[in-house]
Amino acid sequence: MNVLDRFLTYVAYWTTSDDASLESPSTARQKTLGHLLVDEMQALGLQDVTMDAAGNVIGTLPATCASAPVLALIAHMDTADDASGENVNPQIHPNYDGGKVVLPATGAVLDRPLLERLRDVFVENDLIVISDEIYSELTYTEEGHTSIASLPGMHERTIVLNGFSKAFAMTGWRMGYLCAPAAFTDVMCKIHQYTILCAPRQGQVAAEEALRQGREDGYADVVSMRESYNQRRRLMVESFRDMGLSCFEPLGAFYVFPGIQKTGLSSEDFCQRLLREKKVVTCLRRQRRRLHSLQLCHRHCQAHRGARPHGGLCGVPVIPF
Repeated sequence: MNVLDRFLTYVAYWTTSDDASLESPSTARQKTLGHLLVDEMQALGLQDVTMDAAGNVIGTLPATCASAPVLALIAHMDTADDASGENVNPQIHPNYDGGKVVLPATGAVLDRPLLERLRDVFVENDLIVISDEIYSELTYTEEGHTSIASLPGMHERTIVLNGFSKAFAMTGWRMGYLCAPAAFTDVMCKIHQYTILCAPRQGQVAAEEALRQGREDGYADVVSMRESYNQRRRLMVESFRDMGLSCFEPLGAFYVFPGIQKTGLSSEDFCQRLLREKKVVTCLRRQRRRLHSLQLCHRHCQAHRGARPHGGLCGVPVIPF
């Protein structure tokens, strides 16, 4: 096993610390990684490898000369609880050239305290933020969605992308929009008007009706749809956990990602057996490495069945602040 394979194995373990715990380690899960490290250190030839009751893994690498200083290499096994370490799906970007890194959708929600910390970094370094908020109305926390553009100091440096496909179940209608300071949109329009046609007429009419009706009834249909999604989200997460599978609880969108590490199967093997033995069809995303998770959607049901999702937007109006 090379260094990269070892790293991918380690980061997939759920070792998030618990600040409220007075025990050491703060969670029993950290010892799971500890046991693995003990086995691997012994296999590599280290001596006196042990893990104590506090979860500290210690080993000795014998010196190759008679007299040499003693060096201690120390590393934490736990991770901060700012973000969940459950069902981590590491992504490798070989030969990274410094360009844009696209992260997979997980349903995780950036709450206001975390956004405020990010805001400080963005302002301090004079960065421009492109915020895709297409799932903003499908947020299941009590405080709801917070747009980073609403924070002090971010209005003038944020480009917000959104649309009607998720909040109004208009997938396939090709209606989206962009909001940004006029300094950005003036340049965008020069390119936009010569490369993209206008949004489809029927989509514009449908979007106008969705907004009109929503303003009259407090977006009752959106609220009802979100609650329906939320019920299915909780059911799926609880069901997977009852099966013994780890499952990150998404606080937004309509996907869940159960981990299948405990089965010992790769994603491809698991999907093949699920098809053959349980007659359940899943779509395997081809990755450079075999990962140990599945992505499932709880969007479609009899009450809210719409067009199948498609990628991209046909016409994107550019709206200056």
